[in-house]
Amino acid sequence: DKETTSLEDQEQTAPDLPQSQQRERQNSYTSEEDSTYSQVNNTEIINKKKKDKIPPIEVASTNTKQTITMISQHLNIKDFTVSTNHNTGKHIIRTNNIENFKSIKNSLKEKNMQFHTYTLNEEKMHTILLKGIDASYDPEEILEELKKHNSTEMEFKKVTRFSTPQSRAQNKILPIHVIQITPNSKISELKNIKHILHQKIKWERIKKKEIIQCKNCQELGHAATNCNKNYKCVKCNEPHKPGECQINSTNKVDQQTLYCTLCKSHGHPASYKGCPKQKEFRNRIKLQRESRQNQGPQTNLRNASRYIIPGQTFAEATRRNMTNFNQISETTTHNTIQQRLIIMETQIKKTQEIISTMMIKIDFLMEAATLPRNDGAK
Repeated sequence: DKETTSLEDQEQTAPDLPQSQQRERQNSYTSEEDSTYSQVNNTEIINKKKKDKIPPIEVASTNTKQTITMISQHLNIKDFTVSTNHNTGKHIIRTNNIENFKSIKNSLKEKNMQFHTYTLNEEKMHTILLKGIDASYDPEEILEELKKHNSTEMEFKKVTRFSTPQSRAQNKILPIHVIQITPNSKISELKNIKHILHQKIKWERIKKKEIIQCKNCQELGHAATNCNKNYKCVKCNEPHKPGECQINSTNKVDQQTLYCTLCKSHGHPASYKGCPKQKEFRNRIKLQRESRQNQGPQTNLRNASRYIIPGQTFAEATRRNMTNFNQISETTTHNTIQQRLIIMETQIKKTQEIISTMMIKIDFLMEAATLPRNDGAK
């Protein structure tokens, strides 16, 4: 889930941290010269509809029975499952029905339960960068002009200014704007809009953050727009409302007054990229990504092992498996060919290992035969 408000990043910088660490904590969105932005064209931005997948709802409570009773009896919903993690003190609700998802979410809100979830695919706005409009133009003026291009294939909803920590510190307005477009809009149509307010413009993708951090509860992995948990300050451990923190980020403050609600320690804010919890979260995401990438080949090897018998020669395996291959082909030709290649490759490697072992033994015997015999003969 992508947090739209993260474009106006609220990440705080600990003034007394070393400069190298402060650079590490800079906003993941860079200035207009950032080469990581890719220009919009036919091949780079295509509006592909993702398969409808209902996001889970994570409730910050171990009272699973109360949640199940509320959903099954009060809401009369039967199509759902609940899994509890007693280590984290949370349980997760899953359903395969969009209407059920919305009903459960609204009911949890009404009861003021602590939970977070994610935006439905059908409700996610497309977020694009617009460059080239002079900074003197207000977002409202730009939106009004963009709405003239609204059609059945494109609808502009919101325009906000883009900024970076550096531009905010210098009180500088960048000629960059963040544009939100409805989920069903065809983004590829943007290439046809080349001038706005008589100025040449450029559309670019926005660089996605490595980690999303909630601006409400400061937890990692979800956005504030889908969070119904109690507010926690990014800089201190005092109970107050958003925007009422007594620690002024514009002035120098004692580093030890900063508090991180993630690792429960002083010395840095919760948005600090060097926080142990943030590093742990990044490593976990990296491992999950690598696991998904390797899942396919591992599955194929597991399936192939069913057709391999230890001790068989390559010829025996190929003769025996001809019948198996014909049976598998009735299900899917593609899988048959893939499994056959894996089996053949495995048997070839096994044969190579046997040959290699035999060659080593032959070399040893030949070397032993050339050594002088120590039998006492003169």
